[in-house]
Amino acid sequence: MKLQNITYFVLLFVCISCTTNRRETQAMASFPIDTLLIAEKVTIAEVISPNFMTLKEDVLFIANGSKDTLLYQYVLPQFECIYKGGHIGSGPDEFTIFPSFCQTLTDDIFIWGYTPNTIRRFRLDNDKQLAFEQEYKLARNEIMNQMHVVDDSMLVYNDNNFNLALKKIDLKTGKMVATLDLGKEDHPDAFFYKNRGYMAANDQYIVYVYVYKKQIDVYRASDFSLYKRIVDDSAPSRVVIGHQKECTSYYGMPFAGRDCFYTLCEDGKETVLEVFDYEGHAIAKYHFDIVPYTYVVDEKQNMLYGYNYKQEDYLLKFKMK
Repeated sequence: MKLQNITYFVLLFVCISCTTNRRETQAMASFPIDTLLIAEKVTIAEVISPNFMTLKEDVLFIANGSKDTLLYQYVLPQFECIYKGGHIGSGPDEFTIFPSFCQTLTDDIFIWGYTPNTIRRFRLDNDKQLAFEQEYKLARNEIMNQMHVVDDSMLVYNDNNFNLALKKIDLKTGKMVATLDLGKEDHPDAFFYKNRGYMAANDQYIVYVYVYKKQIDVYRASDFSLYKRIVDDSAPSRVVIGHQKECTSYYGMPFAGRDCFYTLCEDGKETVLEVFDYEGHAIAKYHFDIVPYTYVVDEKQNMLYGYNYKQEDYLLKFKMK
């Protein structure tokens, strides 16, 4: 092949790559809806400190941060407590570690915590109680953050304790099937990695929001390829290792719905909820009178349910506009 032909193909490849990057990356636009949500406080008799929430049908599940009672179920919209139980112990139905839910679009409930390397799958019976279906055994024992089950039996999670990667495990075999390296740095404190973030997923997409920069990446859940990158280039980024107050902080926990995703964001001196569709279009920005730091979204009823650790006696609900 002649040198000029080689040069032509190299330039063509570069042009195609640049076009692809431009198509995937887009500027963060203003939100057509920008409004305040007022919390309705729901008094509950139970003393709880929710770490995780998930919603199935009209039942709100809460994983509690107290050793006394670890799981609660509330029927919505009246918030009737129909179950409370679960304890730390070594018995067959006790938890060896604090439980958490694997978010999923399936009708089932996935709970991790009975042992560090098992996940149990439940369905709701006619009385809205958990009915055991299956236990999945994992081939490795590691800390998994923001666990989601996609495509019925694929576990996707964020490994950001000592590494910086998104991982996928086939629950049927317990084996790792994919890893996306997000850029581990040459210092031991993963909390201050520049690419540190939180993730959420549905059957099609994985959303990764960055803590220290105003950026959101949307990956295809099937193969971890980048689908969209939403960036605010005007927002500064600053990380000072060991000095959290000197760092710029932007995104917190996201929630992946069917057609949209939701994420908490530090906007000046307040925490807001930003809503995007998976094409990267800005949908809404919600301000709060009481911020729900732990939350779940009911897209069918257009409701958000949450908890603020400064409001210990209440659960919160918001009607989204």
